[in-house]
Amino acid sequence: MKETALGEIVALGASELGDAYLARPAAGSGPGVIVCHSWWGRTPFFTELCDALAGEGFVALSPDLYDGILASTIPDAQTLAGALPSDVPLLRLPAAVEFLVNHVNGATAHVAALGCSMGGAHAIQLASWAPEHVRAVVTFCGTSDIDLTGARAAFQGHFVDDDEYEPDELVDGMRAAIEAAGREVEIHRYPGARHWFFEPTLPEEHDPAAAALAFQRTVDFLNRQLRPTEP
Repeated sequence: MKETALGEIVALGASELGDAYLARPAAGSGPGVIVCHSWWGRTPFFTELCDALAGEGFVALSPDLYDGILASTIPDAQTLAGALPSDVPLLRLPAAVEFLVNHVNGATAHVAALGCSMGGAHAIQLASWAPEHVRAVVTFCGTSDIDLTGARAAFQGHFVDDDEYEPDELVDGMRAAIEAAGREVEIHRYPGARHWFFEPTLPEEHDPAAAALAFQRTVDFLNRQLRPTEP
């Protein structure tokens, strides 16, 4: 992943919206991407992921649903995720989309949403919550059963085999729902990888080779969906 050092913390507006990490490409503008953190919180991995996306020419914005609180163990992460009021992502994530579209110079009206695990579910939900803007969704080991009838996004998923959090029936059901909604979907599998292969929070599950391949597939997908076709 290419990295930049152009990130900053920005307020999304009213205090209840929290803050977000914003990374711009060296050119200053580009297609927008909302980066949704997992149940660990907005760890340094997610700000580094924003920087890496900026290095690929995107404007990346990662809102914080936990107001700075981080978890380092699975029980702590489960507690944080379980205590998160359902209206917080419903309020903050669409607000992040609006901030990116309306307040970031050079950001385009059509954006993408991506996330890992819980954040992957939130990215999928954003396609329904903000269909006028969200045109691409990338999920890493995260599913959602939200109604996608009104969605306008294309979807890309990255999953592993024998995932205790996202079993095959959930992945297959999500894919069927996306196809039933008439939206494009592609699913990539990473044999031998574990649920947290993409983010290094659990070093024993992180798979650098699979993560690098998933990131490149993500960049290629985002370019296809968000950048206009050259005449």
